Amino acid sequence: MVLTLLIYTVVIPVFLAQRERAPKILLALAAGLMAASLSLPPGGRALDFWRGMSGASWCAMILTIAVVWSGSRVIAVPNER
Repeated sequence: MVLTLLIYTVVIPVFLAQRERAPKILLALAAGLMAASLSLPPGGRALDFWRGMSGASWCAMILTIAVVWSGSRVIAVPNER
């Protein structure tokens, strides 16, 4: 959980720098999915299945890919100020 703080420190500036709506929505959904993956499911067989398939790791990978995609779009567009 502490390691996800590193990716969240990158997500926030990329989210704020993004001008288009679609990448912002993608980042928000991926960050929400990552936060939910660390606390859900609450227990029982579903939790065993979630841990068995490394669900939180898959969500972290999705968030990392979303950050790289959105961040590269921010860098690629010249500053329009």
